[in-house]
Amino acid sequence: MTDLGLMQNYNMNSKPTFEDMPMMILALQQKIDSLETKIDSLSKPSHEESIWFDVKGLHDYLPSHPSIQTIYGWCSTGVIPYHKQGDKGKQNLFLKSEIDEWILTRGRKADYMIEEEALAYVNSKRG
Repeated sequence: MTDLGLMQNYNMNSKPTFEDMPMMILALQQKIDSLETKIDSLSKPSHEESIWFDVKGLHDYLPSHPSIQTIYGWCSTGVIPYHKQGDKGKQNLFLKSEIDEWILTRGRKADYMIEEEALAYVNSKRG
């Protein structure tokens, strides 16, 4: 028998024999491998399309629903991660994954954001 067929043929009262053990161990190992694969797929970020918000979309997405002016204030002071786009960079866009990380870090900048800012500062001073 293969896979879990051997294990499924036993009722709760029957005991496996010593000869049945290798197949049962193999079936258990296959089950463990299957569970590990499922756990790995849950822990890896999915390759879904990036989700972007404009200011209104961010207002609706954030649990506290801050005012639009508050969001613009966060942008101007660098409190929240955002990206400029549109004519002359006048539109603020927000990447959902960055916002989720920002929420989880309680508004503290993520390490990669601090590193990017430090690198930009150093490069601007090298001029």
